[in-house]
Amino acid sequence: IAVDENRQQRAMLCLSDVAYGIEAHFEMTEKAGDDDNPGKHADMFSRRARKGQCFHQPCLGVREFPADFELVEAFPEAIPETRDLGWMLTHSWRFGRAELPVGGFGQTEDLFAGYESVSGEKVDPEAVKFWQVFGSFWWAVGCLGMAEHYRTGPDQSVERPAIGRRSSECQVDCVNLLIPGPVELVQAGDSGAGIDMPRIDELLASVTDFLRQDVMSSTQGRTNFLARVASNSLDIVQREVALGQTCLANENQRLSDLFSSDASVMDLRWRLVDGLRDGSISLELPNLAEHLRATVVNQIAIDQPRYAGFTTAMAGQV
Repeated sequence: IAVDENRQQRAMLCLSDVAYGIEAHFEMTEKAGDDDNPGKHADMFSRRARKGQCFHQPCLGVREFPADFELVEAFPEAIPETRDLGWMLTHSWRFGRAELPVGGFGQTEDLFAGYESVSGEKVDPEAVKFWQVFGSFWWAVGCLGMAEHYRTGPDQSVERPAIGRRSSECQVDCVNLLIPGPVELVQAGDSGAGIDMPRIDELLASVTDFLRQDVMSSTQGRTNFLARVASNSLDIVQREVALGQTCLANENQRLSDLFSSDASVMDLRWRLVDGLRDGSISLELPNLAEHLRATVVNQIAIDQPRYAGFTTAMAGQV
């Protein structure tokens, strides 16, 4: 095996010294014998669990994180926090199934009802929403971290900068949760693709077609996957050529109006960021929500217009 060619750099945020309580019960099936009963198997389990015996060492998701276990006769009181509920509702983990907000497989009402029936605690939807926003914000930062890995190493594959552009997916999720409302999309006009033959957009399209039709049809595994990623990145470039300059000009104009300043767009961005961070700029500043919404939604229109959160944003609803 060519280790250096097949090694993958992984980034992960992990909790340390975690403790989970697992509760289970026995149900007899048609395979049970005459001398089988739930009490018998519960006793067998208890004896083995007290001794730390198991057929296979359990792990927390992946084998790199083995889990020790012990039999607990009574569970300690759980931490009064709903972070895990908000994390499960984070839009990025629905993987395209927006109609199933709980991880792409369930409904919020069922999740809350199940949590309340087991914990005896009433779920605070606003607290869960806080952690839902936090989850999207956290993953937005994680996506930008992938782009930073491409710039500085150690992983400079074509996948990393593509993931960096997915930060706008998380941003539009935050917009939908916090400041939903109407937004006007930039329309493609003079793309700036040039007048020479072939134009820039035609050159990009030819490379994209080559990756999707030739490279992907003759490769498999990781090379095939990276060819798909590369072609998707070129789609972003195509949309950036068509829409990017107008989006940037509109953003600059909105910021100039907010601050009554003709400074550069980057200077005005930092002025807004610093002001929001230190509290000198209120979130209630007139036209601020409209500016943030327009900036984010038009960016996702460039980065990933098929993302479900973009559709939600255009509908002006959560």
